[in-house]
Amino acid sequence: MTNRAHVAVSPQDLTRGLRRTLWPALKTQGFTERTERVAWRRADGDIDVVEVQAVGQDADAVGCTPISFSVYVACYPRFLTGTGPSVPEKHGLPRPHYWHCDPFNRAMNKTIGQPWFRPFAEPAPRSMLPSFRLHREGLMRVLRRDVHDCRDIWYVREDGSNLDEDLRDMTAVVMSEGLAFLSTIHDPVGVLGLLERGDIGNRDSPRSFYLSETIREYLLEPRGDARDG
Repeated sequence: MTNRAHVAVSPQDLTRGLRRTLWPALKTQGFTERTERVAWRRADGDIDVVEVQAVGQDADAVGCTPISFSVYVACYPRFLTGTGPSVPEKHGLPRPHYWHCDPFNRAMNKTIGQPWFRPFAEPAPRSMLPSFRLHREGLMRVLRRDVHDCRDIWYVREDGSNLDEDLRDMTAVVMSEGLAFLSTIHDPVGVLGLLERGDIGNRDSPRSFYLSETIREYLLEPRGDARDG
């Protein structure tokens, strides 16, 4: 029998874990399209996004395992259609990632303590290319190097022994705080207030001004049954 304590957790373990936890929970809330790391929900012209990202090649600088992960919720609202960056499509339907939805996105924060993050814990491998080595040295000068916690990253131990705990916590956070955030973005009037108060985005930035004007124009347009068409 294989000793699990000596088997490193893999991306496949995370994929299987998401199939057990997050994706079934989101499906009950209308997220009927997904890949291994992203799920989408469409309603009244809005597109909601939940996206999981493993730390991957940034693990050295972050101070965790590569399979540790973050999760983002985002909304590509109907009033943003045609005004933002182009998004990928499948079968003629847009499938935005969370970064396409700026500033209507948010990284979720875990509710469990994990003060185990130790950036640059190991020396750079001798095989590292000189350009990568210089980049790493630059990061070491500007990033914190003490052992600490990262609120928006779920730390997965090397042996995967806490993966289920992480997935349960992440799912609970998405289903409560994440879905609540998405609900606020579905209301253009409410979003206009968020932008003007600086609760999302930078209220003094050209981007926030442009979005506010776009929403005002949207609200002045005759609605009728357009949202259902």
